[in-house]
Amino acid sequence: MRHALLALCCSLLLACPVDDTGPLDDDDTSGVDDDDTVEPDDDDSVADDDDSVLPDDDDSAPIDTDGDGVPDDEDAFPEDPLEWADTDDDGVGDNGDAFPEDPTETADTDDDGVGDNADAFPDDPTETADSDGDGVGD
Repeated sequence: MRHALLALCCSLLLACPVDDTGPLDDDDTSGVDDDDTVEPDDDDSVADDDDSVLPDDDDSAPIDTDGDGVPDDEDAFPEDPLEWADTDDDGVGDNGDAFPEDPTETADTDDDGVGDNADAFPDDPTETADSDGDGVGD
């Protein structure tokens, strides 16, 4: 922002008439003598050096390191373009978490609907519990 203000001040100083002893030579109707401007305004709707002073960069634009469309300050995984949220705060992004609202579960290897941590048989889709601990599913 300081660079923009400095450039604006310099532009205004350069655009001011040096002397006001004669009529303005103002072909472009900018209100500034053509000889006293850095570049005469050609009034073509395209910004010239003297039309406006814009900053070289927009420091207010949010940073999105991974390019996923979510600003880093709102992105749980700012360097992973496939993840941006972790609803249950378990360290696994919602897109890769089989249970995005359960912080105790992240995977279901056998796709039986029971998370691997609670599944006595995480590789067997037909069994999930072993109540008596004998190694045989209920």
